[in-house]
Amino acid sequence: MEVLFDFVKQQIRYVSIDLGKSGYEPTSAQEVFENKYGDCKDKSTLLISMLRVAGIPAHYVLIPTHYTGNLIKDVPFPFQFDHCIVAVEHKDGYLFLDPTIETCRFGYLPAVDQNRHVLIFNEHEVLFAKTPSEEPQASGTHSTQVIKIDEEGSIEVFKNSTYAGDFELFRRWFYLNNSPTEIRESFEERVDWSSPGAKLIEYSHSDPLNFKEQFWERLRYHAPYHCQSARDMVTFRIPDIWNYCLESGKKERRYPLDIWRPEYTNHDIEITVPEGYEVYYLPDPIDIQCPFFEFHSSYREQDEKVLYKNEFIRKAARISPEEYPVYRTFCQEMEKKSRKQSVFFIKKKLAQANHEWATIMRGSLNTAHSQWSTVSGGLRHSASGWYSWEAGNLHESN
Repeated sequence: MEVLFDFVKQQIRYVSIDLGKSGYEPTSAQEVFENKYGDCKDKSTLLISMLRVAGIPAHYVLIPTHYTGNLIKDVPFPFQFDHCIVAVEHKDGYLFLDPTIETCRFGYLPAVDQNRHVLIFNEHEVLFAKTPSEEPQASGTHSTQVIKIDEEGSIEVFKNSTYAGDFELFRRWFYLNNSPTEIRESFEERVDWSSPGAKLIEYSHSDPLNFKEQFWERLRYHAPYHCQSARDMVTFRIPDIWNYCLESGKKERRYPLDIWRPEYTNHDIEITVPEGYEVYYLPDPIDIQCPFFEFHSSYREQDEKVLYKNEFIRKAARISPEEYPVYRTFCQEMEKKSRKQSVFFIKKKLAQANHEWATIMRGSLNTAHSQWSTVSGGLRHSASGWYSWEAGNLHESN
């Protein structure tokens, strides 16, 4: 099944011409196979035919994607649908396949097709059904970074990213549809956006046509003077990390906000403390959970390193105008707290001196307090003599 799916999605080019009967009548499987192109109906026709020859029952599915309204079952109107995919009979129901996206891995249904009421054309009947909705973790990015900070505040970043779901098919499409020069320029712009003046050192990626493994990218760049320095303090912010909400700028909405593409982003970052410095301040953890998304981040110190973990989960949701102010408040809270994510380092000698000075001062104050301070009838010394405290009056004597 996977081999046939991969053949149709890759070897049959997607071309849509909605003129005449081709706008609603699929081309024969033989013609699609010979021409090596077709629209969603044509590619589905070929895949269904090949699966049936292999003894696998498969059927047409008419679907209104998220680009249009959902299916109204009581209205028999064919133009409610804007797409055609395939349903394969499965022991637990149906496995839905979309052969029109050449960079989609077998077994993953693109978000635009998820959670939609559809019409399945079985051989003997027409069935109403609903496509599955994936968990946010099925589509997103997991990245690890190692960041080295030198004495001048410059950084060298080693970043490894792995993609899944819609994010994976987008990245595969990017590499298949851009020249090597365009790809490198894109990375150069990306690192410069992360830290102005940053220079790309090298990058690599997996084969965009190898669907046996998840797609990955590796990136290395140098950003001069990324950190801010003030005397013996160094301030550092992690580059290439952004947390944002979709369409949360308006104070209010008249129509619902439909977030139909879930997302999962996870960052694990190791920051090397610059030589001669130690950690002075780490940001507080952030933990935000609401019906629309979750955001968690934390820092901790371990073996001359700072370890940062960040997790963002955007849930598929339809936010009504009444719910929108609550959504916007949570978004503003996340964005406000994310702006306060600076790490402070201080020179070790200064830190030790500050500690010793504070210890001396505390000792001196404690000694003075025990020798000279009394609660009642005591004496306090001044440059001009002794003060006597009697019944709330202060008298000086030589």
